[in-house]
Formats: sequence, C-alpha cells, structure tokens
Amino acid sequence: MWSKFLSLYVCAAALKVLSYLPFPYSALSAFMVIPTPQREVVNDYVAKRRYDIFGKSEDCLVLQEKELLERFIDREEIMYRARSDF
Repeated sequence: MWSKFLSLYVCAAALKVLSYLPFPYSALSAFMVIPTPQREVVNDYVAKRRYDIFGKSEDCLVLQEKELLERFIDREEIMYRARSDF
C-alpha cells in the first residue's frame, strides 16, 4: 500500500524536476495538469518498458565521456578538500 503512495510522489517529483531543466525537458512538466491516476498509468507503462523505449547500455554514460566524468567529485577529492579546510 505504501508503494502506491510513494509512486504518486515520485511521479510528481519527477515532473517537478523536469520543470527546472532546459527546454524541451521543461515542457514535459506540463503533464502536471493531468490527473494523478492517468499520470500513474503512463508512469507504470514507461517504467515497465523503459529499456525498450530508451535502450540499455552495458557501460555507464558517465564513464564513456570524459566531460561528464569531470562533473563528478570522487572520494579522494572530497577527502582532500576536507583536510584542507582545517
């Protein structure tokens, strides 16, 4: 039962996040006007078929592109910054 309530928040949260992204992703936040039960049906459909729709990669996209990898902070960098603050 809790999973049903959680999925309602997840769908709404995902649409809220989309509203902060650049166009065309932000345009998808317009789906908030659709009543929750109908959004839930679409969300379930996409979730079950996400690999068919978007494809699946064996490797993480971040590891494939150096520019994306540089946007992540690794553990050593965090530890170095923590030591330099004292």
